[in-house]
Amino acid sequence: MWRAIPVAVALVVLAVAPAASGGAVCSTHLTWHAASYRAVSTVGSVKPGRALGNGTLHTCSTTNLPPGYAGRSARVGADALVRPVFAVAGVRSQVAVALKSRTRTTLYVSRATPTAAERAVLSRLRNG
Repeated sequence: MWRAIPVAVALVVLAVAPAASGGAVCSTHLTWHAASYRAVSTVGSVKPGRALGNGTLHTCSTTNLPPGYAGRSARVGADALVRPVFAVAGVRSQVAVALKSRTRTTLYVSRATPTAAERAVLSRLRNG
């Protein structure tokens, strides 16, 4: 009986810990002129156009905390970086923008509906 109680408590803690931390999903996104953009993977390099101004890159960092603290630490250390945003050739800036880093240029796409020509350009960038 006395062994069953600690074992039961341990099982409950293990069952609750992944549920508490798994529900807090944080995604990196870019905000520019009140529009939100998400990063998409591309086959080749995205050639950045002219500079459009500064955007805010919202990133997430998590820490490894004990199971009892997992529910409160969903966005511990969430950061926001101000980075220059660049135009993408053939696409309106309301639809897609580029963000340069030291090693590569990343394509960020918004939820705005692209035209047929813009869909073709984005498809070419994504699939090659």
